[in-house]
Amino acid sequence: NDGVGSKISGGLAGVAFLNQSGAVSNSGGAEVTSGFVFSDGVQMQAGGSVTNTGAGSLIKGGTTGVNISGGTGTVTNTGGASINGVGAGVFGVNLQAGGTVTNGAGSSIHGSAASVQAAGGATTLSNAGMLNGSVQLDGAAANQVTLFTGSKIYSNTGALQAMRI
Repeated sequence: NDGVGSKISGGLAGVAFLNQSGAVSNSGGAEVTSGFVFSDGVQMQAGGSVTNTGAGSLIKGGTTGVNISGGTGTVTNTGGASINGVGAGVFGVNLQAGGTVTNGAGSSIHGSAASVQAAGGATTLSNAGMLNGSVQLDGAAANQVTLFTGSKIYSNTGALQAMRI
């Protein structure tokens, strides 16, 4: 999905890979969205990768922006792009088997419950942009977090703790 004005929109998911690993690329100001309250912008049930890059590029879901289960996930959000979970108690990125999340300078990931939530495996998080919502990583795994100069993590839950590892 590439270019300003390019849109993929669905009810339960903007893009879904139900029983296989997949790869999604969204760039150049394009949008991937889902329309229902309990929905994902991108849903992958057997692991996979999502690349969201370029100013104005957006992945948005009613429950989760990007939801990857059944295998490790890789999410790359750069160049001024945004990933948003828009409802109450939702995630920007949810990796249910661990993986890698990279959020570049000028880019943002938003979720009211957590901007990034990962369980079930080790997760590597690199942030040079804004994470709006706490970060929750599996405490039993060997996680790695890198925060670059200018990066921000905001807890929008009213908690004093923005990151739990």
